[in-house]
Amino acid sequence: MAFLACLDEACVKNGWRVHAWCVMRNHYHLALETPRGNLVAGMQSLPVR
Repeated sequence: MAFLACLDEACVKNGWRVHAWCVMRNHYHLALETPRGNLVAGMQSLPVR
């Protein structure tokens, strides 16, 4: 799934830890830990579609 590959890339780049995720037809939910406090920067790199 392309979204999970993008999420993995964002996690590696931003140092995030994913605790849970749920991909739905038109949106997604994430439970993330952001040790660097960079949630906004990382979310901007994820696809909106």
